[in-house]
Amino acid sequence: LTWVLFGIWHGAGWTFMLLGVLQGLAIIFEFYTKKWRTRLFSGMPGTVRKWTGRILTYLFYCLTLVFFFSPDLTSVVTFFSKLGEIKGSLSDMIRPDILIMTILFIGLFMIFEILKNDHNTLYSTLERSIFNSRIPGRVFRWTFYFGMMAVIFVLSNNVQQFIYFQF
Repeated sequence: LTWVLFGIWHGAGWTFMLLGVLQGLAIIFEFYTKKWRTRLFSGMPGTVRKWTGRILTYLFYCLTLVFFFSPDLTSVVTFFSKLGEIKGSLSDMIRPDILIMTILFIGLFMIFEILKNDHNTLYSTLERSIFNSRIPGRVFRWTFYFGMMAVIFVLSNNVQQFIYFQF
């Protein structure tokens, strides 16, 4: 119920309601299958299990964002029906500059994610060696984040109105 209300709060369309339903179903799935998933994946190394969960969560989140940004259900159905369809060559679809920037950003964020969440001692060693313990890691991390946002703003060509201005 909470997630359906979340969907309604974001907009009165069916796409937002379905977004809320999908998010709610994901939480229910997570809750009720925890023991089963723990037994099923117990043979996997911890790092593989952790990264598999992170990647699947990110993919689910990205797919549900289609509902958030689509104006109607027809657009959602069209998007998902054409998702695996490839027209033309791969080089026509992917601009090299965007591909390089995407790989760079994903790589850098993954490195920081690994350093911060998975290897605290390595992160603190790196932090000490770079900054000689004078600048806290939080300052370093947020400087990096704001720098990345500045690069994104400078390189972005399309300006979109903030969605909440519509309400």
